[in-house]
Parts: sequence; structure tokens; C-alpha cells
Amino acid sequence: MLKKLLKHDFKALARILLPLNLITFAFGLVAAGAGFLGFAAFEIDACSPADEIIAETMGAMAGLALVICTLLVLASTVGTFTVVAWRFYRNLFTDEGYLTLTLPATAGQLAASKIIAGLAWMLANAATVMVCLMLINLAATGFDLGFDVMDSMPVWLLKATSNRLIDSFGDPYGPFALSSLIGSAILQMLFMMLMIFASLALGAAAAKRHKIAAGVGIFIGLWAAFGMLAGTIGLMIGFANMMVDAVLSLDTSAATIALVRAENAILQVGAIAGFWALVVWVLKRKVNLP
Repeated sequence: MLKKLLKHDFKALARILLPLNLITFAFGLVAAGAGFLGFAAFEIDACSPADEIIAETMGAMAGLALVICTLLVLASTVGTFTVVAWRFYRNLFTDEGYLTLTLPATAGQLAASKIIAGLAWMLANAATVMVCLMLINLAATGFDLGFDVMDSMPVWLLKATSNRLIDSFGDPYGPFALSSLIGSAILQMLFMMLMIFASLALGAAAAKRHKIAAGVGIFIGLWAAFGMLAGTIGLMIGFANMMVDAVLSLDTSAATIALVRAENAILQVGAIAGFWALVVWVLKRKVNLP
């Protein structure tokens, strides 16, 4: 039954997310073209004031197009999360839920189908965004193959790992860096998706009206609680390592980074398991359809 559910969920998401990714790639190509145009404009040797004005105008227009299209490329990530979350909510907690919940499938299978299909499309969007950003950076530097790949990484992904920790293992583009980035990306996506799913499920079960608003409120509360817990434990680890540095005259900064990252990853794995359990519990016992 899970295979049938997955096939249906993949098709349902593809109707929106496939065009979204194609549009994202198109914006990436436009941004890359604008970046190269801006690079070429500033490489023009102005022979007269008119040439200089033309070059500056071309550079300004290209810069504006570059910024707008790059923002649209990055915004597609938010759009993907929104579509995946809406598919989960609409298929299970609106009128569609009357049909979905009568299928010969367990609550775990229903949740697993939504999670697997959602994660697959999020990874597809992440790959599209990454390719676009690398093309943009490459074009904006005049197709200089010596550009830094790390400059193409979205900020959220760089925060999920540690450049300093990667550097301590040698080659920043080696197997450790690659596996760390991929693993961190998947973990971040799962964590965010399960938190959204759990919030929407709890909101739909608890509220008679304004269920989505209730879900948004629960999400904000869960996000704040997780942030406070992770931050508190991180501060405790940092303080403990500072004491070790002071007493033993050691430099444990790399160890501190590693411990904080490991602590955050462990907390996220635990949260993912908890959110999964909440979603399954709501689907089994607390569905409150309109």
C-alpha cells in the first residue's frame, strides 16, 4: 500500500513542484546571464564619457536583474516547503481526509508517504537551487574556474555544518565535507518538515476553527522551545570547554564546535522521532475533520 500512496503523492506534488523547479532553473539562467553581462560591462575599456555611462548603465541593470532573479531562485525553497506542507494538510485534514483515511493504509504508512515524497522533492529543489547558484557565481566571475564552491552554498546550509570543523579534516571539498553537507541538508529538511507536519496535525486536532492559524502558533512555540533547549545545552558545552581551557591551558575550540554540532544533530534526530510519533498519534486517534 505504501508504494501506491507514494505514487499518488509524487504525482500530486509533481503537478506543482516540477513546473516550480523548471521556473527556478530558468530564473537561474537569467541571473547567470545578468551576472556575466555585469562582469563584461565592468571589463569594458571606456574610451569616452559616453562609453563609461553605457557601461555603468549596463552594469546597474544587470546587477538589478541578478539580485531579483537570485532572490526568486532562493524563494523557490520556501515555495517547495509550502507546497509540501499544504499537500499534507489538505490531503489529511480537509474534506479530502474523509477519502484518504478510508484507504486500507495505516497511519504510519500515510505519514511515511507524505514524508518520503516531500523529502524527495525538497532534495530535488535543493539540487536545482545549488546548480543555479553555482552557475550564477561562475558567470558573475567571468567563468573563472577558480571560484570558491563554498560561496555558492545557501546560508542555511553553511550554518548546518562548520567550515572550521571541515578545514580541520583537511580538504574542504573532500569526502568528509561532502558527506557532512549532504547529511546536514537531509537532517535539516526532515527536521523542518516533521515540525511543520506535527504543528499542522496538532492544530487541526485541537482547534475547531482557524486550524491553520493554530498550527502556525504551535510551530512558533515548538521552534522557540527547540531553540532555547539547543542554545542552553550549547552554552553549557561552551562554558565547560572554557573551564577546561583555563585549567589545562588547552585550545578546545575545534572540540567545542564538534560537540555543539553533534549535540544539535542529536536533538534534531530526537525531535524528528517525537514529531513522527505525534503525527501518527493524531492520525490514529485525534483527527478532527470539518
